[in-house]
Order: sequence, then C-alpha cells, then structure tokens
Amino acid sequence: MPKRKTTWECGHSGQGKFCHRCEQVRIEALRAEEARLAKKQAKLKDDVVDLSVLPESHQITARDIIRRIEKGVHWSRCGGRRLRKNQTYVVFELGLRWRLIGTDKKEKFEFLQACSHQEYNTILGSH
Repeated sequence: MPKRKTTWECGHSGQGKFCHRCEQVRIEALRAEEARLAKKQAKLKDDVVDLSVLPESHQITARDIIRRIEKGVHWSRCGGRRLRKNQTYVVFELGLRWRLIGTDKKEKFEFLQACSHQEYNTILGSH
C-alpha cells in the first residue's frame, strides 16, 4: 500500500514527519544569523572600549571618532568638548542619547567608556 502525502501547516505536502523545504529555509536562516553575529563579535573585539551598549548607527560613529583620533587628529576636530567641572575629561556626543567619554593626557588620548546620557550624568557628576 502506497504512503499517503501529508499536508503541513505551511501548505507544503509530502511524506515524512516534517516539511523538509521549510526546515532547509530555517537552517539557512540560522547559518546567516550565526555569520552575522560572528562578524559583529569580531568588530566588538577590535574596539578600544565596549561599544555593545550603543545602537548600531552610533557604534559606527564612535568607531570613526576613535579611528580618527588614533590617526592623530585632535579631539576637538572630531566634535569633542571638555567638561567644565573637570577639564581632563572630553565628551563626544553620539546623537541625543549617547556619549563617548575620554581623558586627554599630555602624551595620549585615552577612551574610557561609551554610555547613555543618564549614565554619563551619573558617572561624571561625581567627578
């Protein structure tokens, strides 16, 4: 007696316990997602400070600022400004809600942290 075809929820029909077409599409999507995450992790490993808290568009801006300063461009040319209370800290605005904080030392510029503006107020309010 021949086997009967089964129709699954996806609308495909065939023999077996599950839809092999949909399973193949799901596996390809998982592989693409894993590749995307691996690429993202590789970018985050190369960063001087942890930029994972920032949205993707602001991560790009922060990486551009970091790269320009490492090449020797002065921080004021990259949109940085000193704090009024403590002149050693330099802050870069990354949109309305995100900040990149660094310190200007005589020999070298050092990045400290990327954070939201609420964290920024808390961190630098005590300094």
